[in-house]
Amino acid sequence: MSNAFFVGYFKKACISDNLSPVVEQYFTNPENYTFLSCWVAIISFVIQVYCDFSGYSDMAIASAGLLGYKLPLNFNFPYFASNITDLWQRWHITLYSWLRDYIYVPLMRRRPKAERTELFKYRNLLILMLLSGLWHGAAWHFVIWGGLNGIALVIQKQWSDWVSSYKALLPLRKMLGLPITFYWFCAFAIFFRSNDLSSAIKIEKSFLFLTSLGSQNLNLQIAWIFIPLIMLHWAAYKGWFADWWRKIPSWSFAVLFGVLVSAIFRLTAINPQPFVYFQF
Repeated sequence: MSNAFFVGYFKKACISDNLSPVVEQYFTNPENYTFLSCWVAIISFVIQVYCDFSGYSDMAIASAGLLGYKLPLNFNFPYFASNITDLWQRWHITLYSWLRDYIYVPLMRRRPKAERTELFKYRNLLILMLLSGLWHGAAWHFVIWGGLNGIALVIQKQWSDWVSSYKALLPLRKMLGLPITFYWFCAFAIFFRSNDLSSAIKIEKSFLFLTSLGSQNLNLQIAWIFIPLIMLHWAAYKGWFADWWRKIPSWSFAVLFGVLVSAIFRLTAINPQPFVYFQF
């Protein structure tokens, strides 16, 4: 349990909190920055919000485990999802399950099974995601964020049905699914993070059409951090770190664990940030 807690602490205090100033700097005055800064800020934000919330979940699950309680998994490597449906089944799993069980399923049961047309199912998906947006805040940019995710879910389901009928396209879907899903998640995240709808639209144009709103640049060197983070995340996804500590002698584990803890504290952000989801 202690290693799970430190993984969560590393995500929150070392990654999320260190990226927070970059994200805040851009979204405070997006009209001052180039499209390169826009991309760095958006990718930094999706890493920040994931590490913030999954880190909080890891620490909560580990703390509960020490007290004898078993909490369910809340994140399952969503950024390695091959489509938007898969991503939402891996992201904030407890909320997704609650929305499915208490909103989507009751909406579906309003009609007999024989009368549940595709259009009826898609309408319920849109309602589900719009309510998810409103749950985060009563503002238009949250509503649009939820609506865009709902539309993406509908398009993805239609696309999957079409591709499934052409088996030759299945390898292509698997190869392109991950980057396309991550790209659109970043595009939607702009509405989630922006301070208002007007700013969100400006940032969206800069992100999608590579147009610069201003001439200033963020510290673009931070983009190099993305590479080791992706490698670490991929290794964890593949389970390369799972139970590694059981396979080495106790003395070497003690030394290595001490070094890792020291490194984590050394990388901890100087100015701790509140949890992003505490505002919702």
